[in-house]
Amino acid sequence: MDFPVLAVISEDKNQSADSIVDNIRKLSSNEDVQDLHDCRICIHNIVTKYYETKIALLPTDNFKGLNDAVKNKIEGILIYFDANDRSFLKTLPFYKDFIKDHNIEFSILLCKELTENDNAGITFSCIKSIYNKFDIIELESKPCDDDDDEFSEPFGYDELAIALQVFPKIPNLDTSNKENDENSEDELDVEEEIDKFENLLSQMMQFRPNTENMSREERLSHAQNFAEIFEKLILQDAEEDGSIPTE
Repeated sequence: MDFPVLAVISEDKNQSADSIVDNIRKLSSNEDVQDLHDCRICIHNIVTKYYETKIALLPTDNFKGLNDAVKNKIEGILIYFDANDRSFLKTLPFYKDFIKDHNIEFSILLCKELTENDNAGITFSCIKSIYNKFDIIELESKPCDDDDDEFSEPFGYDELAIALQVFPKIPNLDTSNKENDENSEDELDVEEEIDKFENLLSQMMQFRPNTENMSREERLSHAQNFAEIFEKLILQDAEEDGSIPTE
């Protein structure tokens, strides 16, 4: 099993890790599964314009109980938590240490929706004060319905699906033993496009935290600039594949 392993952890007794994996894959957790040191892993296909690959999702409601052989295989983690239960903040340092000790670069916290009052539950700033490298996705958040805001952010499981596209290491492009230099140049072009794609996704993931403390006017301006970058990339792709004529 050579797929990168992403642990899907639930710290909410009312939400199982299996159900989260089912929603990610849109498959039953009993379909397309394998064994990893006596643990069940679910294979998930990731398809983008630039590459297609597979990752292994490891659902668990008892992460601390996993054996070391399994933990050493983990390259990323998704942690679901109850935003109304502040006791979860006491568990975060454990995951912070695990991430640092295992050199994990991909870590996302999941919840229904964050609260805005520190006394009522867990806020964005609460989490960032413990470990600012956590990304956070609200699975039941709602898109902005403001008529003046022309920028529409992905939300919920759509946002998570986009984030997962940057988790696996991009399949290595073997540039050895090519028939000619032209093929090698084509591979380099693909690598360059993948870099652009990953950078765009990274900017999308950081849009909310980067604009949290901005005024409405500043946020709209930031969103417009981001939308223009996205539009240029889409138009460039359309010109390259012939969807629209070039001038």
